[in-house]
Amino acid sequence: MSRFLFLLLLLLCSTSSLWGQYPSKSYRVIEKGEVVEVPDSIQQQVSGMQDNWQQPLLGWYVAEGYMNATVDSVSASSVYIDRGCQFSFSELKLKYRGAVRISYSRGDLGTYTEHKFLRFIEEEMKKLEDQGFAFVSYTIERFNPDYTNCNVQAGLRIHTGEKVYSSQIYFSGAQLNSQSYLQKISGYQDSMLITPDYLRFLREKLNASELFNTVSFPHIYLKEEEPVIIVEVEERSLNKFDGLLGYAPDASGEGQVVGDVELSLWNVLQQGNGVEFQYQRLKPETSQLSMEINQHWIGDLPVGLSAGFQLYQNDTTYQAREFNVDAFYQLKTGFKLKGGIGVQSSTSGNNIPVVVEPDGRKQSGRFGFEFFSLDNYDVSRRGSRINLMFTISHKDLENDTLAAFTQRGLSLEMEYYIPLPPKSVIASTLNAFILDTDRVTINDLKRFGGANSLRGYAEDQFRAGKMVWGDVEYRFLADQSSYFFVFAGTGWYERPVLITESDDSFSTQQLLYSGGFGLSYKTRIGRLSFSYALSPDESIGNGKVHVGIRTRL
Repeated sequence: MSRFLFLLLLLLCSTSSLWGQYPSKSYRVIEKGEVVEVPDSIQQQVSGMQDNWQQPLLGWYVAEGYMNATVDSVSASSVYIDRGCQFSFSELKLKYRGAVRISYSRGDLGTYTEHKFLRFIEEEMKKLEDQGFAFVSYTIERFNPDYTNCNVQAGLRIHTGEKVYSSQIYFSGAQLNSQSYLQKISGYQDSMLITPDYLRFLREKLNASELFNTVSFPHIYLKEEEPVIIVEVEERSLNKFDGLLGYAPDASGEGQVVGDVELSLWNVLQQGNGVEFQYQRLKPETSQLSMEINQHWIGDLPVGLSAGFQLYQNDTTYQAREFNVDAFYQLKTGFKLKGGIGVQSSTSGNNIPVVVEPDGRKQSGRFGFEFFSLDNYDVSRRGSRINLMFTISHKDLENDTLAAFTQRGLSLEMEYYIPLPPKSVIASTLNAFILDTDRVTINDLKRFGGANSLRGYAEDQFRAGKMVWGDVEYRFLADQSSYFFVFAGTGWYERPVLITESDDSFSTQQLLYSGGFGLSYKTRIGRLSFSYALSPDESIGNGKVHVGIRTRL
């Protein structure tokens, strides 16, 4: 419609006496002896034309409300303009037809510009769309400039149509998740008044599900006179196999092979159901097995529930078994309230000279939140993730003359991504843990170090009662899905005296730091990764090397 107004007004104010002259490519526009700033787009149009070059220049003046503007003269470097008076609205008559049938006039709109006129129309359209008139449209019936009195009379007919209520929704591009499941998590209901707010609500609910890479803004189409809401989605494949293999040389020149394997399968038993398995070989004598089953969306509620079992085997000295039940509530897009309970039991090995972890039992409860604003689940370029969890535990040891005791813990995980155009990203992480208790065993401590935490050190090399570490990684993007990186990390931890220790010989505080490089490259079979990391405790030849693959199934 703006193009229609532009052409109509241009014909009314065009002049033909200077058609044969044209300015140079580096020209100035001058009014009353002063240079006027003209938009670059208009400058470029005029400088590229020899015939009819006045059209874009005078059209810009007309759009700004100077409909009597004329070109006084032209030189090689200057165009002299007499813009005349600025026009005002004398009357704007509106006629509503359809479900709403009223007519009235507005005489209080003040000065005229094309932008102001179109903005007024858009505001009127939005008011009606907010009332549920999804197919509202308009036509300009009359537009009469009065060149003598410098005012404009206009007439606008608005076709409201009928209010539109939801009757069907379709998710274009959905293959991994059923239409009925997506309808449930979107919060869609039949016979709802379709407004922009309602469409935004549907999109936010879909984004909050974490099932998609992208979700388009919903559109409305008519199918056999019935409205259909169409949402285009690009699904994430949550089925994955993730393998990581590491080689960590020691001071003697020999090395240890460590690694982990993770398998995730979703929509196994029903929509929104997931099963996860993970096996980690942290050291030749240490391994961990984890299993978990998840269900996202219980009924029509944005609630998730999971149950998991974890087995930790530390050679023949002790074994720890843990059973957890966790839940979350999706409060809004990117924000979850989380909580859970857990029971852990530990058993010492037989015939060992020193008890490392006493036999005992611990019950825990935890509560926290997760905030998520990353732009991409696979290769993030901007946004952040924060996971904060408070835990309180009650621990009872066998063969202990003292009463059971309480432990309190606080853990924090943060990621933050900053894009550096055109092809770089700064990725930073921060992790912290605090254990507040007078009595502690080795299995209560936070294990960290290795490929998935502070790189450059052995897997779970450190155990801490208090700990903070972070790293900064520079990524150069080879394409949208692959990148090279270099990183530097640092941290600090404190290991307290354990119940099983008679003195503070093993209690320590230490400052850590490391650095390295690597790549993450997406291929047809999956994402391949390689990293080399080094701490100051090792020589260059004894750096930690990890290779991995992640495949979407």
